[in-house]
Amino acid sequence: NRDEAAVAGEMPRHAPASELVCRAIKRLAGVNAAMWLSVTAGREGSWSWDGQTLEQVPALEVPIASTAGAGDAHLSGVLAGLAAGLPLAEAQQLGTLVAAVSVTSPHTIHPTLSRVLLRRYACEHGANLSAAVLSLVED
Repeated sequence: NRDEAAVAGEMPRHAPASELVCRAIKRLAGVNAAMWLSVTAGREGSWSWDGQTLEQVPALEVPIASTAGAGDAHLSGVLAGLAAGLPLAEAQQLGTLVAAVSVTSPHTIHPTLSRVLLRRYACEHGANLSAAVLSLVED
């Protein structure tokens, strides 16, 4: 997340998220050039780094009931996308969508999360998703 990127990049946590991410990538790539990175920053969106390309995915504006579990929801969406064969940048899109739906519930694990609900939120909130991500959330 944003705070962890600040620590990794040795920067103040209030620095712009994009700067935190770039600095964290630079430092971590020095340790392991093949490292993949996913950083979430709430309303500022999220970033992914696959060792070659940095991608930013804007957050979806949704009504927030609770942010508890949002990071775990994001990670679960990213992992599900990777397991489905998506490249990291597209898996990051799925993670962003799952996290957006997750925060609309007061529960740490959204009790009715489903493909149908993900698709509905994607359509209602103008999510800019690749065709491959959209195909994963179709009925």
